[in-house]
Amino acid sequence: MLNQAEVMIRYIVAISCYVLSGTATVTGNLAGLCGVLGTVELVTGIMRYSPLMELLDRYGPVLMKFHNYLATGTKSLWK
Repeated sequence: MLNQAEVMIRYIVAISCYVLSGTATVTGNLAGLCGVLGTVELVTGIMRYSPLMELLDRYGPVLMKFHNYLATGTKSLWK
């Protein structure tokens, strides 16, 4: 679940994407990408649910261990 501040950020990003593509500030493939991104952000804001946030909450510690493993070059991943 997203809190109120995260929902407002989603709305602002969605409106910004729609304005950028609607005013022809961006054109072509980038405008299409802005439309898709705006729609995704609007839906996650309305539903107050973000699959990406859920994945980060669930697998964040594992990803951090993997990142540290890559950064330090240690021999064992699960020390």
